[in-house]
Amino acid sequence: MSPSFTNSYLHYVVSLHVTEVALQLQSHRPQETKAEQTENRATHEGT
Repeated sequence: MSPSFTNSYLHYVVSLHVTEVALQLQSHRPQETKAEQTENRATHEGT
């Protein structure tokens, strides 16, 4: 394998990993805020 091929392959894998992590962060944030909102509503309704 040539060094340029290895370098481009590593770059490809890293970019894939970064995209995956970014998507996970984006998908987790709204769920957390929704959970917090439902908890707040439950406490407000309970009182």
